[in-house]
Amino acid sequence: MALSAEDRVDTWLRAQGLPYLVPRSRRAADLLQRTSPAVVLLLGAIVFDVLGGTALGTAFDSVGDSLGAASGLILVLILVASVAGPVWLAWWLHGAMVRWSDPKGRAVALGVMAVYAVATVVADLTAGFGWGRVLAEAILPVAALHLVVWSGLGSILGWAGRWAWRSMSAIQNMAARALPVILVLVVFAFFSTEPWQIADSLGLRRQWALTGVIALIAILAMVPVARSEIDQAHDALTEEQAHTLLAGTPLADAPTGAVTGRALTRTGRLNVLAVLVLAHLIQAAMFTMVIAALLVTIGRIAITDAVVKAWLTHERVAYTFLGDELPMDHQTVRTAFLLGIIGALSFVLSSLSDQSYRTLFFDPLLERVRVAVAAHRALTSVPDSASLPTQPGETAAEPDDARRADGIPE
Repeated sequence: MALSAEDRVDTWLRAQGLPYLVPRSRRAADLLQRTSPAVVLLLGAIVFDVLGGTALGTAFDSVGDSLGAASGLILVLILVASVAGPVWLAWWLHGAMVRWSDPKGRAVALGVMAVYAVATVVADLTAGFGWGRVLAEAILPVAALHLVVWSGLGSILGWAGRWAWRSMSAIQNMAARALPVILVLVVFAFFSTEPWQIADSLGLRRQWALTGVIALIAILAMVPVARSEIDQAHDALTEEQAHTLLAGTPLADAPTGAVTGRALTRTGRLNVLAVLVLAHLIQAAMFTMVIAALLVTIGRIAITDAVVKAWLTHERVAYTFLGDELPMDHQTVRTAFLLGIIGALSFVLSSLSDQSYRTLFFDPLLERVRVAVAAHRALTSVPDSASLPTQPGETAAEPDDARRADGIPE
Protein backbone atom coordinates (compact mmCIF):
# COMPACT_ATOMS: atom_id res chain seq x y z
CA MET A 1 0.00 0.00 0.00
CA ALA A 2 1.46 3.37 -1.01
CA LEU A 3 1.80 6.24 1.42
CA SER A 4 -1.16 8.58 1.55
CA ALA A 5 -0.96 12.17 0.34
CA GLU A 6 -0.99 13.38 3.96
CA ASP A 7 1.89 11.07 4.88
CA ARG A 8 3.99 12.28 1.95
CA VAL A 9 3.41 15.94 2.86
CA ASP A 10 4.18 15.34 6.55
CA THR A 11 7.33 13.38 5.73
CA TRP A 12 8.56 16.11 3.42
CA LEU A 13 7.91 18.86 5.98
CA ARG A 14 9.82 16.97 8.67
CA ALA A 15 12.69 16.33 6.27
CA GLN A 16 12.89 20.10 5.69
CA GLY A 17 13.17 20.69 9.45
CA LEU A 18 9.64 22.11 9.58
CA PRO A 19 7.70 19.74 11.89
CA TYR A 20 5.54 22.55 13.30
CA LEU A 21 3.94 23.10 9.91
CA VAL A 22 2.44 19.62 10.31
CA PRO A 23 -1.13 19.85 11.75
CA ARG A 24 -1.19 19.09 15.47
CA SER A 25 -3.56 16.15 14.96
CA ARG A 26 -0.92 14.39 12.84
CA ARG A 27 2.26 15.10 14.82
CA ALA A 28 2.04 11.72 16.58
CA ALA A 29 1.39 9.78 13.35
CA ASP A 30 3.76 6.83 12.80
CA LEU A 31 5.64 7.72 15.98
CA LEU A 32 7.07 4.21 16.46
CA GLN A 33 8.45 4.12 12.92
CA ARG A 34 9.95 7.61 13.14
CA THR A 35 11.67 6.84 16.46
CA SER A 36 13.19 3.49 15.46
CA PRO A 37 16.35 4.96 13.74
CA ALA A 38 17.22 6.79 16.99
CA VAL A 39 16.74 3.53 18.92
CA VAL A 40 19.26 1.93 16.55
CA LEU A 41 21.75 4.63 17.59
CA LEU A 42 21.06 3.73 21.24
CA LEU A 43 21.85 0.12 20.38
CA GLY A 44 25.08 1.32 18.79
CA ALA A 45 25.96 3.15 22.02
CA ILE A 46 25.54 -0.12 23.94
CA VAL A 47 27.77 -1.96 21.46
CA PHE A 48 30.43 0.77 21.63
CA ASP A 49 30.30 0.73 25.44
CA VAL A 50 30.88 -3.02 25.46
CA LEU A 51 33.65 -2.92 22.85
CA GLY A 52 35.27 0.18 24.30
CA GLY A 53 35.40 -1.33 27.78
CA THR A 54 38.02 -3.55 29.33
CA ALA A 55 36.69 -6.76 27.78
CA LEU A 56 37.90 -6.02 24.26
CA GLY A 57 41.25 -4.69 25.47
CA THR A 58 41.78 -7.78 27.63
CA ALA A 59 40.94 -10.06 24.71
CA PHE A 60 43.46 -8.33 22.48
CA ASP A 61 46.11 -8.37 25.18
CA SER A 62 45.79 -12.14 25.33
CA VAL A 63 46.44 -12.52 21.60
CA GLY A 64 48.63 -9.45 21.17
CA ASP A 65 51.83 -11.43 20.82
CA SER A 66 50.51 -13.51 17.95
CA LEU A 67 49.00 -10.54 16.11
CA GLY A 68 51.92 -8.25 16.77
CA ALA A 69 51.61 -4.64 15.65
CA ALA A 70 48.40 -5.48 13.75
CA SER A 71 46.47 -5.89 17.02
CA GLY A 72 46.27 -2.13 17.60
CA LEU A 73 45.07 -1.48 14.05
CA ILE A 74 42.41 -4.19 14.31
CA LEU A 75 41.24 -2.72 17.62
CA VAL A 76 40.86 0.73 16.06
CA LEU A 77 38.98 -0.71 13.06
CA ILE A 78 36.56 -2.54 15.36
CA LEU A 79 35.86 0.62 17.34
CA VAL A 80 35.35 2.65 14.14
CA ALA A 81 32.98 -0.01 12.80
CA SER A 82 31.03 0.04 16.09
CA VAL A 83 30.36 3.75 15.47
CA ALA A 84 29.96 3.83 11.69
CA GLY A 85 27.83 0.65 11.54
CA PRO A 86 24.91 1.86 13.69
CA VAL A 87 24.98 5.29 12.03
CA TRP A 88 24.69 3.71 8.58
CA LEU A 89 21.97 1.29 9.78
CA ALA A 90 19.97 4.16 11.32
CA TRP A 91 20.27 6.14 8.07
CA TRP A 92 19.12 3.13 6.02
CA LEU A 93 16.24 2.39 8.40
CA HIS A 94 15.08 6.00 8.23
CA GLY A 95 14.80 5.78 4.44
CA ALA A 96 13.11 2.40 4.67
CA MET A 97 10.52 3.61 7.17
CA VAL A 98 9.59 6.41 4.78
CA ARG A 99 8.90 3.81 2.08
CA TRP A 100 7.25 1.17 4.24
CA SER A 101 3.63 1.50 5.31
CA ASP A 102 1.74 -0.36 8.01
CA PRO A 103 1.86 -3.07 9.17
CA LYS A 104 5.43 -3.76 7.97
CA GLY A 105 6.91 -0.53 9.30
CA ARG A 106 5.28 -0.87 12.71
CA ALA A 107 6.37 -4.52 13.03
CA VAL A 108 10.01 -3.64 12.24
CA ALA A 109 9.90 -0.72 14.68
CA LEU A 110 8.56 -2.94 17.47
CA GLY A 111 11.30 -5.47 16.66
CA VAL A 112 13.97 -2.77 17.00
CA MET A 113 12.53 -1.70 20.37
CA ALA A 114 12.53 -5.32 21.56
CA VAL A 115 16.15 -5.87 20.52
CA TYR A 116 17.18 -2.72 22.36
CA ALA A 117 15.34 -3.80 25.52
CA VAL A 118 16.95 -7.27 25.46
CA ALA A 119 20.42 -5.84 24.78
CA THR A 120 20.07 -3.36 27.63
CA VAL A 121 18.89 -6.02 30.09
CA VAL A 122 21.71 -8.41 29.14
CA ALA A 123 24.41 -5.70 29.29
CA ASP A 124 23.24 -4.34 32.66
CA LEU A 125 22.76 -7.75 34.29
CA THR A 126 26.22 -8.78 33.07
CA ALA A 127 27.63 -5.62 34.68
CA GLY A 128 25.93 -6.57 37.96
CA PHE A 129 23.32 -3.80 38.11
CA GLY A 130 20.05 -4.20 40.01
CA TRP A 131 16.70 -4.72 38.33
CA GLY A 132 15.56 -1.18 39.12
CA ARG A 133 18.40 0.33 37.08
CA VAL A 134 18.01 -2.32 34.38
CA LEU A 135 14.33 -1.52 33.83
CA ALA A 136 14.97 2.23 33.98
CA GLU A 137 17.69 2.06 31.32
CA ALA A 138 15.53 -0.20 29.15
CA ILE A 139 12.42 2.03 29.26
CA LEU A 140 13.33 5.66 30.01
CA PRO A 141 15.69 6.34 27.05
CA VAL A 142 13.15 4.98 24.55
CA ALA A 143 10.35 6.98 26.16
CA ALA A 144 12.50 10.12 26.03
CA LEU A 145 13.24 9.52 22.35
CA HIS A 146 9.54 9.20 21.59
CA LEU A 147 8.94 12.51 23.37
CA VAL A 148 11.73 14.21 21.39
CA VAL A 149 10.40 12.88 18.08
CA TRP A 150 6.80 13.77 18.91
CA SER A 151 7.80 17.30 19.93
CA GLY A 152 9.43 17.91 16.54
CA LEU A 153 12.90 18.42 18.01
CA GLY A 154 14.05 15.16 16.43
CA SER A 155 13.10 16.39 12.95
CA ILE A 156 14.95 19.67 13.48
CA LEU A 157 18.06 17.91 14.79
CA GLY A 158 17.94 15.39 11.95
CA TRP A 159 17.69 18.17 9.41
CA ALA A 160 20.59 19.97 11.12
CA GLY A 161 22.77 16.89 10.76
CA ARG A 162 21.99 16.59 7.06
CA TRP A 163 22.54 20.33 6.59
CA ALA A 164 25.95 20.07 8.29
CA TRP A 165 26.96 17.30 5.89
CA ARG A 166 25.79 19.26 2.85
CA SER A 167 27.51 22.39 4.13
CA MET A 168 30.93 20.78 3.83
CA SER A 169 31.12 22.35 0.38
CA ALA A 170 30.98 25.79 2.03
CA ILE A 171 34.43 25.24 3.55
CA GLN A 172 36.01 26.23 0.25
CA ASN A 173 34.21 29.59 0.33
CA MET A 174 35.19 30.03 3.95
CA ALA A 175 38.83 29.37 3.17
CA ALA A 176 38.81 31.67 0.14
CA ARG A 177 36.75 34.61 1.41
CA ALA A 178 36.10 34.74 5.14
CA LEU A 179 39.15 32.97 6.54
CA PRO A 180 42.09 35.13 5.34
CA VAL A 181 41.05 38.40 6.99
CA ILE A 182 39.95 36.82 10.28
CA LEU A 183 42.91 34.44 10.37
CA VAL A 184 45.41 37.31 10.27
CA LEU A 185 44.02 38.71 13.52
CA VAL A 186 43.64 35.29 15.12
CA VAL A 187 47.20 34.21 14.27
CA PHE A 188 48.53 37.47 15.72
CA ALA A 189 46.78 36.64 19.00
CA PHE A 190 47.91 32.99 18.79
CA PHE A 191 51.56 34.05 19.03
CA SER A 192 50.88 36.02 22.22
CA THR A 193 51.32 34.73 25.75
CA GLU A 194 47.94 35.74 27.18
CA PRO A 195 45.62 33.50 25.07
CA TRP A 196 47.74 30.46 25.99
CA GLN A 197 47.61 31.31 29.68
CA ILE A 198 43.86 31.97 29.58
CA ALA A 199 43.10 28.74 27.69
CA ASP A 200 45.35 26.69 29.98
CA SER A 201 43.72 28.07 33.13
CA LEU A 202 40.13 27.77 31.94
CA GLY A 203 39.77 24.03 32.11
CA LEU A 204 37.39 22.02 29.97
CA ARG A 205 34.17 22.92 31.83
CA ARG A 206 34.78 26.67 31.87
CA GLN A 207 35.84 26.61 28.22
CA TRP A 208 32.51 24.99 27.30
CA ALA A 209 30.74 27.65 29.38
CA LEU A 210 32.60 30.37 27.47
CA THR A 211 31.62 28.68 24.20
CA GLY A 212 27.98 28.78 25.28
CA VAL A 213 28.18 32.49 26.10
CA ILE A 214 29.73 33.32 22.72
CA ALA A 215 27.10 31.18 20.97
CA LEU A 216 24.39 33.09 22.85
CA ILE A 217 25.87 36.39 21.65
CA ALA A 218 25.80 35.08 18.08
CA ILE A 219 22.16 33.96 18.46
CA LEU A 220 21.12 37.35 19.87
CA ALA A 221 22.72 38.99 16.83
CA MET A 222 21.01 36.61 14.39
CA VAL A 223 17.46 36.62 15.78
CA PRO A 224 16.44 40.20 14.82
CA VAL A 225 17.81 39.77 11.30
CA ALA A 226 16.10 36.40 10.91
CA ARG A 227 12.75 37.73 12.16
CA SER A 228 12.82 40.60 9.66
CA GLU A 229 13.67 38.16 6.87
CA ILE A 230 10.67 35.98 7.77
CA ASP A 231 8.35 38.99 7.61
CA GLN A 232 9.88 40.13 4.34
CA ALA A 233 9.54 36.66 2.82
CA HIS A 234 5.83 36.61 3.64
CA ASP A 235 5.23 40.06 2.12
CA ALA A 236 7.43 39.66 -0.95
CA LEU A 237 6.83 36.03 -2.01
CA THR A 238 4.63 35.87 -5.09
CA GLU A 239 2.41 32.96 -6.05
CA GLU A 240 4.67 32.15 -9.01
CA GLN A 241 7.73 32.06 -6.75
CA ALA A 242 5.88 29.83 -4.30
CA HIS A 243 5.07 27.33 -7.08
CA THR A 244 8.71 27.36 -8.16
CA LEU A 245 9.93 26.68 -4.61
CA LEU A 246 7.48 23.80 -4.18
CA ALA A 247 8.21 22.21 -7.57
CA GLY A 248 9.03 18.53 -7.18
CA THR A 249 7.59 18.33 -3.66
CA PRO A 250 4.33 16.72 -2.45
CA LEU A 251 2.83 20.23 -2.40
CA ALA A 252 3.80 21.01 -5.99
CA ASP A 253 0.20 21.03 -7.28
CA ALA A 254 -1.43 22.59 -4.22
CA PRO A 255 -2.77 26.17 -4.46
CA THR A 256 -0.54 28.70 -2.72
CA GLY A 257 -3.11 31.41 -2.06
CA ALA A 258 -2.83 35.11 -2.57
CA VAL A 259 0.26 37.14 -1.79
CA THR A 260 -1.59 38.65 1.17
CA GLY A 261 -2.48 35.20 2.52
CA ARG A 262 -2.28 34.04 6.12
CA ALA A 263 1.11 34.61 7.76
CA LEU A 264 3.02 31.93 9.61
CA THR A 265 1.59 31.09 13.00
CA ARG A 266 3.58 31.68 16.19
CA THR A 267 4.88 28.11 16.41
CA GLY A 268 5.56 28.09 12.68
CA ARG A 269 7.62 31.29 13.00
CA LEU A 270 9.57 29.80 15.91
CA ASN A 271 10.21 26.67 13.85
CA VAL A 272 11.54 28.62 10.87
CA LEU A 273 13.55 30.91 13.16
CA ALA A 274 15.12 27.91 14.92
CA VAL A 275 16.06 26.29 11.61
CA LEU A 276 17.61 29.49 10.27
CA VAL A 277 19.62 30.19 13.44
CA LEU A 278 20.69 26.56 13.77
CA ALA A 279 21.90 26.42 10.18
CA HIS A 280 24.03 29.52 10.68
CA LEU A 281 25.43 28.16 13.95
CA ILE A 282 26.45 25.01 12.08
CA GLN A 283 28.35 27.17 9.61
CA ALA A 284 30.01 28.98 12.53
CA ALA A 285 30.97 25.63 14.12
CA MET A 286 32.56 24.51 10.86
CA PHE A 287 34.44 27.80 10.68
CA THR A 288 35.68 27.20 14.24
CA MET A 289 36.94 23.75 13.26
CA VAL A 290 38.78 25.12 10.22
CA ILE A 291 40.50 27.86 12.25
CA ALA A 292 41.34 25.47 15.10
CA ALA A 293 42.84 22.88 12.74
CA LEU A 294 45.03 25.50 11.10
CA LEU A 295 46.18 26.91 14.43
CA VAL A 296 47.00 23.47 15.83
CA THR A 297 49.12 22.78 12.76
CA ILE A 298 50.87 26.15 13.02
CA GLY A 299 51.38 25.73 16.75
CA ARG A 300 53.02 22.34 16.46
CA ILE A 301 55.42 23.67 13.82
CA ALA A 302 56.26 27.17 15.05
CA ILE A 303 55.84 27.05 18.84
CA THR A 304 58.43 24.83 20.48
CA ASP A 305 58.20 23.02 23.80
CA ALA A 306 60.61 25.55 25.35
CA VAL A 307 58.35 28.45 24.37
CA VAL A 308 55.27 26.74 25.80
CA LYS A 309 57.10 26.04 29.05
CA ALA A 310 58.23 29.67 29.27
CA TRP A 311 54.66 30.87 28.69
CA LEU A 312 52.86 28.37 30.94
CA THR A 313 55.65 27.32 33.37
CA HIS A 314 54.96 23.64 32.66
CA GLU A 315 55.44 21.13 29.86
CA ARG A 316 52.95 20.30 27.17
CA VAL A 317 50.52 17.48 27.99
CA ALA A 318 50.07 15.19 24.98
CA TYR A 319 46.71 13.77 23.87
CA THR A 320 46.55 9.99 24.11
CA PHE A 321 44.28 7.54 22.30
CA LEU A 322 44.24 3.84 23.16
CA GLY A 323 47.48 4.34 25.05
CA ASP A 324 49.30 6.01 22.15
CA GLU A 325 50.29 9.68 22.12
CA LEU A 326 48.83 11.78 19.31
CA PRO A 327 50.88 14.52 17.55
CA MET A 328 49.04 17.26 19.46
CA ASP A 329 48.78 18.49 23.02
CA HIS A 330 46.05 19.86 25.29
CA GLN A 331 47.53 23.35 25.52
CA THR A 332 47.75 23.93 21.77
CA VAL A 333 44.28 22.49 21.13
CA ARG A 334 42.62 24.55 23.88
CA THR A 335 44.24 27.77 22.70
CA ALA A 336 43.35 27.02 19.08
CA PHE A 337 39.70 26.39 19.94
CA LEU A 338 39.49 29.48 22.14
CA LEU A 339 40.67 31.69 19.29
CA GLY A 340 38.63 29.69 16.78
CA ILE A 341 35.43 30.39 18.72
CA ILE A 342 36.22 34.10 18.86
CA GLY A 343 36.96 34.06 15.12
CA ALA A 344 33.64 32.30 14.49
CA LEU A 345 31.79 35.08 16.32
CA SER A 346 33.47 37.59 14.01
CA PHE A 347 32.42 35.42 11.06
CA VAL A 348 28.77 35.40 12.18
CA LEU A 349 28.66 39.16 12.71
CA SER A 350 30.35 39.80 9.34
CA SER A 351 27.94 37.49 7.52
CA LEU A 352 25.03 39.52 8.91
CA SER A 353 26.43 42.99 8.17
CA ASP A 354 28.99 42.72 5.37
CA GLN A 355 27.21 42.32 2.02
CA SER A 356 29.92 40.18 0.41
CA TYR A 357 29.91 37.72 3.33
CA ARG A 358 26.11 37.80 3.55
CA THR A 359 25.72 36.86 -0.12
CA LEU A 360 27.91 33.79 0.33
CA PHE A 361 26.90 32.52 3.75
CA PHE A 362 23.61 33.96 5.02
CA ASP A 363 21.46 34.58 1.94
CA PRO A 364 21.49 30.87 0.90
CA LEU A 365 19.95 30.05 4.29
CA LEU A 366 16.99 32.29 3.51
CA GLU A 367 15.83 29.68 0.99
CA ARG A 368 14.57 27.74 4.05
CA VAL A 369 12.43 30.72 5.01
CA ARG A 370 10.89 31.09 1.56
CA VAL A 371 10.19 27.35 1.32
CA ALA A 372 8.48 27.44 4.73
CA VAL A 373 6.29 30.41 3.76
CA ALA A 374 5.36 28.76 0.45
CA ALA A 375 4.55 25.46 2.19
CA HIS A 376 2.43 27.22 4.81
CA ARG A 377 0.42 29.00 2.12
CA ALA A 378 -0.15 25.70 0.32
CA LEU A 379 -1.26 24.00 3.54
CA THR A 380 -3.59 26.79 4.63
CA SER A 381 -5.08 26.92 1.13
CA VAL A 382 -6.03 23.21 1.38
CA PRO A 383 -9.26 22.85 3.40
CA ASP A 384 -9.03 19.10 3.79
CA SER A 385 -7.09 16.04 2.65
CA ALA A 386 -9.27 15.65 -0.45
CA SER A 387 -7.51 18.65 -1.99
CA LEU A 388 -3.96 17.42 -1.41
CA PRO A 389 -2.13 16.35 -4.58
CA THR A 390 -2.24 12.62 -5.18
CA GLN A 391 -0.10 10.20 -7.14
CA PRO A 392 -1.53 8.81 -10.38
CA GLY A 393 -4.03 6.12 -9.57
CA GLU A 394 -4.30 7.15 -5.91
CA THR A 395 -7.56 8.36 -4.43
CA ALA A 396 -7.50 11.13 -1.89
CA ALA A 397 -8.12 10.26 1.73
CA GLU A 398 -11.57 10.80 3.22
CA PRO A 399 -11.93 14.10 5.09
CA ASP A 400 -11.47 13.86 8.81
CA ASP A 401 -13.57 16.28 10.86
CA ALA A 402 -11.05 16.49 13.68
CA ARG A 403 -8.19 17.14 11.23
CA ARG A 404 -10.19 19.80 9.39
CA ALA A 405 -10.86 21.58 12.66
CA ASP A 406 -7.12 21.63 13.32
CA GLY A 407 -6.08 22.01 9.70
CA ILE A 408 -4.20 25.27 10.19
CA PRO A 409 -0.79 24.31 11.63
CA GLU A 410 0.43 26.12 14.69
